[in-house]
Amino acid sequence: MEAANISLLKEDTKIIIEHLRLFPGYNLAQDIEKRMRALNLTQSELADRMGASRSTIGKYLNNQARPNSKEKFKELGLALAMDEAELNKFLLSNCYPPLYAKNPLDLACRFILSKKDAFKLEKIVEVYNQFLKAKDLNRFLLSDDTEDIPTVNLSQEFSVNINSETGFLAWLAEHDQDMRAKGKTYLPHSDLANFVNLYIGDPESGKRSLYDFYICGNISVAVKNLLYPILAKKEIAVRRLRPKLIVFGLYVNMTKEEMAIMLSIPKLKSFDDPVSRVDRAILLALQMAHKRYPYFELANAKKALWNMGQNNWPTLRNFFENKKKKAAEAIAYYINNRSQRDILFEQYYTDYAAKSIANYVNDILMFLVDVKSLTDIEVSEYVHLINDDSYDE
Repeated sequence: MEAANISLLKEDTKIIIEHLRLFPGYNLAQDIEKRMRALNLTQSELADRMGASRSTIGKYLNNQARPNSKEKFKELGLALAMDEAELNKFLLSNCYPPLYAKNPLDLACRFILSKKDAFKLEKIVEVYNQFLKAKDLNRFLLSDDTEDIPTVNLSQEFSVNINSETGFLAWLAEHDQDMRAKGKTYLPHSDLANFVNLYIGDPESGKRSLYDFYICGNISVAVKNLLYPILAKKEIAVRRLRPKLIVFGLYVNMTKEEMAIMLSIPKLKSFDDPVSRVDRAILLALQMAHKRYPYFELANAKKALWNMGQNNWPTLRNFFENKKKKAAEAIAYYINNRSQRDILFEQYYTDYAAKSIANYVNDILMFLVDVKSLTDIEVSEYVHLINDDSYDE
């Protein structure tokens, strides 16, 4: 890395380092340990409750491993005696969507939690898994062919009406075509496809296809492989969906507000309320990048409005019209007041250098590791998603 770029990164990370010093962030190991103490649970007892090995729990407690799916996080939450509200918060804190009214496995979890007084708490994970198997709840085929019922309405209906296994199964049969997620996959809502589509295409060149987007950008395979099913409204993996979407947002130079809209559609943890230290660092770097170079915001606003065409999306149209106006005002100031560091940023991380905010965030994260403000483990997922096409899916 060139000395001038190192100087830029050194200055930019000063603010991030100070924020991280005052921001402990969410720590899964500490969360588990605190709940174990409250329940007076040993490592072996928690392992028995979850149906896991003692060594697996040990790795969780030493930050050497994490549950590798939403289902495993649900099982861990159940084993730690969480209620529905606590479990939803636990899932969000660990980058998964909360219990979802269009996911039969999540509905089963809600049902078991509502009946937990009927069996021993230490058996709740076993009861949950036996219920899934007995009722064959993985059988549902996800479909968007029917009219989309608002999730909140479905959730309220379920809470009010489901009091027995018979009622649960009858309700699922009635809403068979409304299921949009299972244990490992999620059928993206059309709103997510529409929003992502706003960034596929360039009003300057007139190119609109996903292929043109790929050949013009240095995007990792993991993120590329996410875009096709989203835009085709095919099932996508729940695992690592949030970081993949964030990295896509960095590649296309989204603002904090744009990122928040995108993550809210699949009900993922908001980007502007970070839980982890690496999320906090990425958010701050993103804000710095847009402050340094307001042309990013203007280009995206123009692109989004161009891609909308004649579609009647008044809320989004107003949002991007305001973005366009705000960016134009910022550019007028930037032209007359840009600093030497702003010029360096433009040289290394803009279209001028065939780079994006993703490249800037990657260098910021690696610099923070070098100065020991973040660890390799903390940044590894994002660094791999930005750089490594061979990263294990």
